[in-house]
Amino acid sequence: MPHRSQGARITRGTGGRCDHQEALDLFAAYNIVSDIKLIPIDDVNTAFKALVEGSADVRYVIDMATLKGKDQDDRFAVQVGL
Repeated sequence: MPHRSQGARITRGTGGRCDHQEALDLFAAYNIVSDIKLIPIDDVNTAFKALVEGSADVRYVIDMATLKGKDQDDRFAVQVGL
């Protein structure tokens, strides 16, 4: 998913740890950020569907605190879309 900052587009690519750190340093220096939406684990299937359909306009971030109280079977079912 491309990141947007004042009309510039930065697409994902490959690289090593040094490349990633250099990119993070650049983003921090120029205040380049991604639009995110914090979602509970229960919404992961909806988010994945939006990504597959191409209708997602943000980067989804799963709120790991929503895993509390879930047993292992529930987490597996959510991850695989059951």
